[in-house]
Amino acid sequence: MTGYKVSDEWLDFSGTVGLEIRSPLFDTASVPGTLSYPNTFADTPRNRRLLRFPATRSRQAGPVPVVEADYYIGGTLWRRGTLRYQEFDSKAREYVYQFEADADALASRLDGATLPDVVSAPEAVATAPETDDYVLAPVRNNTFYGEKNPDWGRVVNYFAPGAPTASVNNAAGPHRYALAPMLKVVPLLRRALGQYGYEVRGSWLDDAEIQQLVLYSTRALDSAAGPEPAVSFTLAEAAPNVRIADLLLALQQLFCLGFVFNPVRRQVSIVALRDVATAPAATRRTAGAYFKDVANATDGFLLAFAPDGNDELLKAAPWPELRIGGAKESIKPEADTLRMVREPDPLSPGRSWLVPAAGQAGQSPRLDFEQVDNRLEHLRFLFYRGLQADSTGALYPLASSGVVDYANLPVGRYALAWDGPAGLYQQWHKPWLDFRAAARIEERDMPLSVADFLSLDPTRKDLVQGLKFLWERISITAGGDGALSAATVTYHQIAS
Repeated sequence: MTGYKVSDEWLDFSGTVGLEIRSPLFDTASVPGTLSYPNTFADTPRNRRLLRFPATRSRQAGPVPVVEADYYIGGTLWRRGTLRYQEFDSKAREYVYQFEADADALASRLDGATLPDVVSAPEAVATAPETDDYVLAPVRNNTFYGEKNPDWGRVVNYFAPGAPTASVNNAAGPHRYALAPMLKVVPLLRRALGQYGYEVRGSWLDDAEIQQLVLYSTRALDSAAGPEPAVSFTLAEAAPNVRIADLLLALQQLFCLGFVFNPVRRQVSIVALRDVATAPAATRRTAGAYFKDVANATDGFLLAFAPDGNDELLKAAPWPELRIGGAKESIKPEADTLRMVREPDPLSPGRSWLVPAAGQAGQSPRLDFEQVDNRLEHLRFLFYRGLQADSTGALYPLASSGVVDYANLPVGRYALAWDGPAGLYQQWHKPWLDFRAAARIEERDMPLSVADFLSLDPTRKDLVQGLKFLWERISITAGGDGALSAATVTYHQIAS
């Protein structure tokens, strides 16, 4: 049987379903999913109940709630998603709904959710350089407290030479030090999507260096009552005030990623598109007679950061852009990183070090700072490079946008810059963008069995008449008897 189940009951439905499946690999401005053409449901008692009386709700204030639904093809569960109300025709006594799955379905659940909404239990403040969830690495920020703290030491997460832990406010001076944890991105992603029932997986997450990617924070762990730090906090308190969906999109654009959703298993696989472009494996397909060549409109790429407008250090020297070819398509994540400076430690004469620097107001709950709330509202990334040597050989925790330590010795492979051999373009984007620019595009009529359709994988190439392709879009119609029409597939030919 082909149709929809809601709460494990079949909806009364006998029509065909037009489906458009969009690959999540080709759109750099969104994370696309599966979209159905409008579905018509008769106004039967069963449908009214399972759809939660939409005709009545449509006449009330506010939108008609979406309905979680499972779509079956030939008796096999294909997608878990949502039915979104479109209209009710009182004359025909019919409801019109659109089925959304994959990223579209998750997007409706994430709508408006921010990183500070991520659920986490309070945990004790640790002053070790690194924990499973966050790091405390020095950041020079002269203006963190503005004029409200004349004793400010100018370095967040300060580590004295040879100190095993970050310095906190003590007899050295009231309000001299501040702790601002920088959350690790990978465990934050797992928590953020896990609270919606999704498991995050993929080789990108398993990269040891990516596991040390962190989010810069301006949230000090100050107590409200005095110079001592808070004794506990939740990870959400240290997170920028940014939507979860925007974090996904920024990572996609920074590292040239694809998010492949499996709503049946409730999994999100994060794949590096450089690996997709160069992988040799392909699935043999039999083509129909129809095909049509389509012009490739790609004319180069512009790669750029969106700078944090509240960092004074960036106003005089903006981040450089990288132009590839005609630079017609813009890849500009709403994110950036921090400037790195080699300079004397303002609190330890005779010592110089390499640290990230910002000129940016912080957030502190202290009463004597008038409860100022300057929560960061921008995504700013760094890599944690572990304990590295300063100019004297003493070790300190280094967070960096680059790949070298104070002595210019290599400490990583990936830089948070667009250009250069370690930059985002060469390390992550180039194989995929080269493919995008050179690909011949065509539409083909492809017969797909139900088994073929249920096993479609956007990251695996199709071998058609001796040529390798990646599909961008598939349009197909499923009948109530489980029969599938021939699919119209938009293909991009790939050389490898």
